[in-house]
Amino acid sequence: MKIRQISKKNYKMIIDSLRKKGIDPQLPKTKNVKSIVTKKGELIYVDDEPTIIYAGGEYLPFIGSLGRFQGLKKVVVDTGAVKYLTNGADVMRPGIVGWEEFNKGDIVVVHVEKYDTPIMIGRTLVDSKSLEEMERGKVIENLHHVGDVFWEASKREI
Repeated sequence: MKIRQISKKNYKMIIDSLRKKGIDPQLPKTKNVKSIVTKKGELIYVDDEPTIIYAGGEYLPFIGSLGRFQGLKKVVVDTGAVKYLTNGADVMRPGIVGWEEFNKGDIVVVHVEKYDTPIMIGRTLVDSKSLEEMERGKVIENLHHVGDVFWEASKREI
């Protein structure tokens, strides 16, 4: 496990990157920003709390810290989709039971219907208007989910 300090300048760049995606981080100004380097990217800690991930060349909210972010649209799936999503599958149309309006390419948080619990962060492959007309097909690309490498890394102390 490799830990690295993130500079104040890079931290500001990370915050700006999230804002450009319509995600509003409610994060403090701090010098205590570190990351754990994993096989798939980095898990970034702000004041010793896992907060942001860096994967696939982009910054995303860490699913365990969603209360620190505003502006994420919500998509709701049925409980039958949980085992697939937590194994890295993309969200398919038949599993979706509700959603807020979104555009193609938006970053969204996926919740489980029965518990209203977030289990995944993803990028939409279609817009919500197209979703209404779909009966099947991929709707959301799975970028980060409960149980992935970032989730497991968050259990470690740094």
